[in-house]
Amino acid sequence: MAQFRAKNDTFYNFQYVRKGKVIYGGDDLKANENFELIGDESKKAAAPATGDNGGENTPPAAPAAKPATYNDLVKYAQTLNIAGANRMKKPELLEAIAKAEAETAAPTADDVKGDGEVNGDSVDKDPAA
Repeated sequence: MAQFRAKNDTFYNFQYVRKGKVIYGGDDLKANENFELIGDESKKAAAPATGDNGGENTPPAAPAAKPATYNDLVKYAQTLNIAGANRMKKPELLEAIAKAEAETAAPTADDVKGDGEVNGDSVDKDPAA
């Protein structure tokens, strides 16, 4: 819907509209001489073209991620099988989550094979071999 400002006292949609009042309306008000267009929310403004990308519009920036709430952290900790996650304070919970994530990310001695390969990824000790 677009916003329009009344230029004169007039009638619109079976209502009396005073001069200067802002109303929302459709395309029928664009041609009406008693109203002026203020803003059109249905049309999106294009990003300004820059010279470094060939004149194409750049994509909009990603919205900032909202911080996780305590309940979200407890649920995530429970998926990591952290015992007593719901009884921990937030700093302790964050520390336990970081520790659990670090343990799952690093390969253990059982994952490393005798020939230097880790989980099937080629991590040979001798690059010539």
